[in-house]
Amino acid sequence: MTSFRRVQILSAIAVCVTLILCGYLGSLKHADKESCSVYEAFFDDLKADDYYESSHIFNSTTIYFGESTLSSKHTVWTFRKQTDETEMVTNGLGMNYERNVTEEFEYDISEFFLGFISPEVKVIKGCFKGVADQPKFSNLSFEELTSKKGTEIIHKWIFSQPMFSVDGRTALLYNEVVCGGLCGGGSFALFEKKDGSWVLVGQHIIWVS
Repeated sequence: MTSFRRVQILSAIAVCVTLILCGYLGSLKHADKESCSVYEAFFDDLKADDYYESSHIFNSTTIYFGESTLSSKHTVWTFRKQTDETEMVTNGLGMNYERNVTEEFEYDISEFFLGFISPEVKVIKGCFKGVADQPKFSNLSFEELTSKKGTEIIHKWIFSQPMFSVDGRTALLYNEVVCGGLCGGGSFALFEKKDGSWVLVGQHIIWVS
């Protein structure tokens, strides 16, 4: 086989793979309006954090985590939420600093086990069309992003599809962030609908590093 023929074959394979991927991405459904409102509420809360930077990057599609993500004998979870109240604390080095007081509350999430996670992947990038300050999107892994960006600090977020309560007034969203080394964590964010808008009311931490 000549070198030219080999190049032709490899080029044809590359074109086929590209067409398959494009067809797959093009066939994906976009997140519905209510789900988009939950993602927007999460982003609004993220931007309100004092440590927020523009280096936060969202996966443009949802991730299927499987039924094992919610498999637990305990359906009453403890959620945490920072308040506006602050307190002075001392760290291990004897340095004093101010931090927000965290409140804890329990919530029965058993109804969310009813058909929670769909294996169908949804596109969430379109949720932020028309939003002036919208997140960056990429389906590249954290490792791929950092190899392209160099030493810039990157926070890569992935999300499940939101789960909604039967009455439509509560939503639960799995979110996971990786930011390099031992920096990262995964949790379930609990939202409540107040005056027609979704509001983040607490987080149930699954893992942290």
